[in-house]
Amino acid sequence: LIFVKGFIKKSIVERYMFKMINLRSLVVTPSCPKKLAFHTTSVRSRTMATNSSTLKIDESSEKPCLDAIPMSTDTTLPPPPPPARTTLLVLGGRGFLGSRVCHEALSTGLHVVGLSRSGTPPFSKEPWVSQVEWARGDALDPESYSSFLRNSAAVISCVGGFGSNEQMWKTNGTSNVTAIEAASAAGVPRFVYVSAFIPFVPGLSFALEGYVKGKQQAERALRRVFPYSGVVLRPGAIYGDRSLSENVSLPLQCFFKPAEKVVGLIPAEIARKVAGALPFAGAVAVPPLAAETVARVAVRAATDESFPVGILDPWDIRKHQ
Repeated sequence: LIFVKGFIKKSIVERYMFKMINLRSLVVTPSCPKKLAFHTTSVRSRTMATNSSTLKIDESSEKPCLDAIPMSTDTTLPPPPPPARTTLLVLGGRGFLGSRVCHEALSTGLHVVGLSRSGTPPFSKEPWVSQVEWARGDALDPESYSSFLRNSAAVISCVGGFGSNEQMWKTNGTSNVTAIEAASAAGVPRFVYVSAFIPFVPGLSFALEGYVKGKQQAERALRRVFPYSGVVLRPGAIYGDRSLSENVSLPLQCFFKPAEKVVGLIPAEIARKVAGALPFAGAVAVPPLAAETVARVAVRAATDESFPVGILDPWDIRKHQ
């Protein structure tokens, strides 16, 4: 009876220890993920005595792989993340507003490309001009700037102008629609379009039909193609030193800067209602904006993911400057 009891007790202990060893030692060998190895987790050896024998457990110095159970048989590696986009492309970058956008964009640390049909820098001789890449391209021809789109974190379009109705529609509408669609096809995350606030002036939409309808066409395209990351800026009059040549500039701020201070005293909600309801006089309620202000907000809209998307009028632009 003593012998039977001892044998039974020994068998129970050994079966229990065998299960514990198996559970603790099933890990993946770090040097070969596909194979399983049996080892334990401590550098020291332990002994456990029974009434008739001693069971010795030798444990290796390998640490357990907690991810080994369960182990997937799929050895396919995930694709590498796409390279970071490091370029900010400014369409119309040589112009009055576009050049200021390029200047402001340098503060983001991105590689700034100013695109224009001439491909030359503006007349300014300030040091920042040499830090921008001035490239030649046409907004109507996406192939001329496709290499920049592939690496662009955002695009800011300052393309616009006056002329005949046909020219204005092409410049303000078709050119921007083409650029918006090309940017989307290239996977550009964000797009900012600098449009214009059209005051309530009877006959203006008829006299500048191509200008007004072209801007509207571009805005609709941006809302359709970039519904969650497109921003439309609608400034009124924009002032600053407008360079006419290397030595001649037009100081628009002499008149518009005092006007902005006076008009800015009117609360935004009241000014909005006046601008939209009173013909002719309503245009006076629209605050002029410095080109630097519009440029600063455009760059923020292009690079700050928390910036609100949609349409910003002159009062919204002043709020976010």
